Amino acid sequence: MTLASQKIRNQNGDCVGQYDGSFSHARCYNEAGNYEGLSTYEVTRPGHMLAMLIDPVTHKPKAAPYEMDYRIEGDWLIIKRQFTVSPSEAGNPDLPISMQSLSIRVKPTDGVAPVCQPQGKSSIRIGRTSISSLALSVPPGWQPLLVDPAADRKAALAIGPGFLVGAFVPSHASASPAQVVFVVDDTRYAPAPVRQAEFVAIRKRFTREIGDAVIVCDQADKICALLQQSNGASVYTELVNVKGRVAIISASAEGKTEETTKFLHTAVQTFSAQLLHDNK
Repeated sequence: MTLASQKIRNQNGDCVGQYDGSFSHARCYNEAGNYEGLSTYEVTRPGHMLAMLIDPVTHKPKAAPYEMDYRIEGDWLIIKRQFTVSPSEAGNPDLPISMQSLSIRVKPTDGVAPVCQPQGKSSIRIGRTSISSLALSVPPGWQPLLVDPAADRKAALAIGPGFLVGAFVPSHASASPAQVVFVVDDTRYAPAPVRQAEFVAIRKRFTREIGDAVIVCDQADKICALLQQSNGASVYTELVNVKGRVAIISASAEGKTEETTKFLHTAVQTFSAQLLHDNK
C-alpha cells in the first residue's frame, strides 16, 4: 500500500480469491472470524478490469465500481489499483493512494482440486501484525514460541519489516530459552515474484548488510551467514527463495563453539527444508 506521503506499508491477510470468469469470491480469516466477499469483474482490455463489490445474496452493488490493472506471470497474479482521493481527504499523509497485491495460484494436489479456503487460526503464531501466506508445519524436536511482535521488542527487532511466519524453540525448552529460531517472510522487495535473476540482487544486498558476519554459503537459491557476537552469542541466518518469495531463517544460541555452530546450521537447514516441502 502506498500512502499520500509516499510511505510504503506492507500488509497481508489470510485470504484466498477464486475467479470463475464473472465473479471473484474472497474468503478471509482474522481473529474476529471468517469473512466472505463477492465481486463482479469484467476484463475491459488486456491487463485491465472493472470490478464491483456486490451483495452475495441479492447481487446488488454494495460500492461503486473501480478499475484495476492486472498481470499474470506463470502462477502469479499481480494487481494494481489507484484510489480516488476526495477534496476533503486531500492533504492527509496517511491516506492510501494506490495498492499492489501479489497472489499465487493454488494448484491441485495429486489431481484433487484445491480447497479454496484461508488457512484459519494459527497454532504457531499470535498477534495482530500481518501474517505470511507461507505454510509451515513444526518440525520434530521443535515447538512454537508464541510471541506477539507488536508487544515483544526483541521479537520485533528479529523480524524487522517482514511478516512473521513463526518463532520456535527446542521441544521442552525452559521458560527463557537460549536457542531460538525465527522464520520471516521478507517483504522488502515489493509485491512481485522473486525469480533467480532477482535473487542475485538480493544475495548481493544481503552481503552488504551483514556487517561483521561471515558468508558461509552462497548458492543460486540461498545465501547464509554466521555472526559471532561480542556478548558471546552466535546467530546463523539463511535467506532462501521459496517459490518466488524470500524467507529469512535465523537461529541464535549462546556460545561460539564448533558445536554451537553445528547446532545452528542444523536448525536452520531443518526449517529451510520444511518450508520448501510445505510450499511445493
